[in-house]
Amino acid sequence: MTTVDVAVIGRGLIGSAAARHLAEAGVSTALIGPAEPAERTSSPGPFSSHADEGRITRVTARNRQWATLAARSITRYPDIADLYVAADALVTDYSSVFFDFANLRRPMVFFAYDLESYRDNLRGFYLDYDKDLPGPVVTSEGALYDTLRSLDQVAQDYSGRYDEFLARFSPQDDGHAAERVVDHVFGTSGQRD
Repeated sequence: MTTVDVAVIGRGLIGSAAARHLAEAGVSTALIGPAEPAERTSSPGPFSSHADEGRITRVTARNRQWATLAARSITRYPDIADLYVAADALVTDYSSVFFDFANLRRPMVFFAYDLESYRDNLRGFYLDYDKDLPGPVVTSEGALYDTLRSLDQVAQDYSGRYDEFLARFSPQDDGHAAERVVDHVFGTSGQRD
């Protein structure tokens, strides 16, 4: 399995641009997300408003190799968990993928380039974005790059918040959940007579 330094979740306009810039800066990067819909103009998904710009950004990247690689479908990764394991950090925007990635206890960076608009006008949040997230929220590419250069410090600075997040949202995800289910269903030994 190939490992990467950063997995960018979301192949839309921002995700593809962030991944391209990271790769051009020499950061080993994986761009993760669903394939673009066949009919972009009527798609209710996240690509419906930025599909053309995102596709053009990826296909016309300055680095020919990056453009070629980025244009390939991410569908060759049938299970995003494989990419979680390969990544040293997660860069995401408003996707819920961080709930799953959190169990790896690796740094996460929340790239919220349009934070005020998203929060106040589009959808809002189910968490307090300033208090509950287990990683820094950055709103510019420069801040994103600076943060990615200091992931060890991010891990240290957010270790307490990370612990609180896991205790709140993943208290049973300790590697023994299946064992507890078997014990509950079949008795304390987990063995059938």
